[in-house]
Amino acid sequence: MKLIYFFIFLLCFLLLSSCVRQKVLGKNDYIIISDRINENRKFYGIIKATQSTNLSFQTEGKIVFLPYTKGDFVKKGQIIARLDGALYSIKRNEEYAKLKEYIVQKQKQDRYYKRLDLLHKEGAISDNDWESAFYELKIIDQQISMQKEKINYIDKELSNNVIISPFDAYIAEKFMDIDSYAKVGVPIVAIIGVNSLQIEVMVDEYMINELSLGQKANILVQNQKYEGIIEHISKTSFNSGGYLIKIKILGNILNLKEGMRGDVIFSNNIEDKTVYLPLEALFQENGETYVLKIENVVNNVGEIKKVNVQIGEIIQDKISIIEGLKAGDYVIAKNVAQYEQKQKVKL
Repeated sequence: MKLIYFFIFLLCFLLLSSCVRQKVLGKNDYIIISDRINENRKFYGIIKATQSTNLSFQTEGKIVFLPYTKGDFVKKGQIIARLDGALYSIKRNEEYAKLKEYIVQKQKQDRYYKRLDLLHKEGAISDNDWESAFYELKIIDQQISMQKEKINYIDKELSNNVIISPFDAYIAEKFMDIDSYAKVGVPIVAIIGVNSLQIEVMVDEYMINELSLGQKANILVQNQKYEGIIEHISKTSFNSGGYLIKIKILGNILNLKEGMRGDVIFSNNIEDKTVYLPLEALFQENGETYVLKIENVVNNVGEIKKVNVQIGEIIQDKISIIEGLKAGDYVIAKNVAQYEQKQKVKL
């Protein structure tokens, strides 16, 4: 019986020792390493259209056709709105009727002139009679020409009575409705193109040396991935360290609209496995640079191990780790760094 008690006591002692050697870490006592792409190349942006405009009439009148509302899609060349052109239509019909009369008169005068011209060549009529017929024909030609100009002018006015979409777009805003009186140059609708979109992001000064025109970027909008290419880089102001980057979105963009939000991840042609580490989690001793890494994690319990690392550039409050760590590794923060190697810790 005593032997049984002894083994029970020994087992409890070992369990207690194991528990004592386990240190419980709080959320601020360790960090999870993120890779360079997710942490330092990801930026928040807003989608904007490269084609947008306000449309207005070039003449005045009452709006009789405007069937669209905000958000409606219109094709290039489609009529969006029309003014009351009844008076112009009546005037055109009148002028066209006059043109027909002049054409009939010309046909008669032309036949009459040809007969006189033959008689004039034979000396049967005087020069005055021939000249009179010739100039009468020229007057009718001028009348026809002037009448065509009148009709062209009316046609132009009629064309000014309609608003036609200059590109595939959707109605972004509607300023007037049917029966409203439109004036010259006053916006009727605002449209935004759908065939060309870009996303705009702001980047810090440290990032600008890694970006260039024509560089590719990955764009994520509503869990959908798109490809993009940098088309514009400019400094926001002389006193600011920020830069405005405009990225054209490639491929099928029919599901995207201006104002949507998205994430942009810039890429380059070099595979970059660099990770970044907060400065407080890095240690140096006897010429070595190391971190306290948590390894062999099972059921949220792991071992602390000293791992040498190769460091690179410092960006803000972080430093790049070229070798020794990878994305997803657990690393002890400095405020709880007084642990022996291989000591058990619970996350």
